[in-house]
Amino acid sequence: MIRDFKMTDEMYIGYYASLITSAFAVSQFISGMPWGSLSDRIGRKPVVLMGLASTSIGILLFGLSKSFAWALATKIFSGLFNSNISVLKSMIAEITKNHSAAQQTRAFSLLQVTFGLGSVVGATLGGYLSKPVSRYPGLFGNLGFVTEFLLEFPYFLPCFIATSLSALCWGLGLLLMKETLQQQKYLVSTITPDSSEEQLLLATSSQNETHQYNTFNTIVEEERIKGEEKLSIRQALTPSVLAISILYAVSAFQMLYFDELLPTWSATPKDLGGLEFESGEIGAILSYAGFVMLFFQVFLLHRMTAIFGLLNLFQMALLSSTFVFFAQGLCRFLYQIPDPTSVEPNSKFWVLLGLVVCLTVKSLAQTISITTAVILLNNCVERHDTLGFINGFSQCCNAAMRTLSPTVAGYIWSRSIASTWIPLDIRAYISWGVLGVFSALIFFAGMQLNPSNYNKPRHKS
Repeated sequence: MIRDFKMTDEMYIGYYASLITSAFAVSQFISGMPWGSLSDRIGRKPVVLMGLASTSIGILLFGLSKSFAWALATKIFSGLFNSNISVLKSMIAEITKNHSAAQQTRAFSLLQVTFGLGSVVGATLGGYLSKPVSRYPGLFGNLGFVTEFLLEFPYFLPCFIATSLSALCWGLGLLLMKETLQQQKYLVSTITPDSSEEQLLLATSSQNETHQYNTFNTIVEEERIKGEEKLSIRQALTPSVLAISILYAVSAFQMLYFDELLPTWSATPKDLGGLEFESGEIGAILSYAGFVMLFFQVFLLHRMTAIFGLLNLFQMALLSSTFVFFAQGLCRFLYQIPDPTSVEPNSKFWVLLGLVVCLTVKSLAQTISITTAVILLNNCVERHDTLGFINGFSQCCNAAMRTLSPTVAGYIWSRSIASTWIPLDIRAYISWGVLGVFSALIFFAGMQLNPSNYNKPRHKS
């Protein structure tokens, strides 16, 4: 799309494309907490529906882009008016709050799987349905006004289909989605903690008939929370919440740093410190990593949670990431090992094997750390009426890291490779070494988390 705007040279297309991507992340950074707080007040369902509606409008407008400014504006609009990720996390936390850690993990894993599948479907739609007239002239070449319209807006068709899917989801959400916050609403009565036992028992009987509150303690506790003042931002962001939010964000940072660096490093010629892989080879490796993440997310993660526990699993993932990041940069030295299956020098056999091992461990660590961090965050929330805000806050932190990480990775790689006064083997490893050191610091920070704050849901409902 940037190329079709004819606004810059070929060498700067990637820069402008990254600006559009970053604009969406920055917008979500700005809007995450306000939308989360709003969902705490008016409910999750209306906020999700508003997000889906704005997504539909934003995608449709993006398909009508004829200039970089218009495309950038539509991405900013989509980011500002859609923070469904954090709200959906709050909904899943509310639905699973009385379930085991393994069941929680399975529920949150399904959320991550849907995001992954959505990314695959979206990329496929964009790749095969953009410029339909030139790509499929027999189908779209003689449709009169439609053909003229698609020639003027060559990216409208995939955006229109995506908009239609989003609109369908809006309708299904309106009809079928249940408001999870209703289950947590505080009782509307005149009972106070000082009320007589008879009043409390009568209230318990009444509420059992309507809301299925079935314990004496629940009535008293919910009335106590009802009488409490709304927490300030400083009170809501407890040390436990801040700690896991920061760890969640920096974990995302290091994974995105890896994802940004790997293709660049792999495609760089060997005499410049890279692996000199072809684009097809890089694509195959990345596809393999995606398959590992999907399989592990669906079939194994919840079982490992039942064995090791959430916090232990999170800390193990941080440690595994550290080893992988240090090892990744060493894969280029595997070119020096003779290939038993080939007589050609500098065979890629051992390099590919090393990459497969590193990517397998990295994919498992990423799946574990991101999913368990979200659950740990929701578990340490002390007041349910702040759950949406806190998930919005963590999403803001994540969005900031998504904005920053690609830039940092690209800058460190470029500067290190350009420093020709440093021996090649060292400067080629600097980017991976920096990531490994950063990951080690994250691991040591993660080891300081107090298990009593995270292993069970603590919010009062």
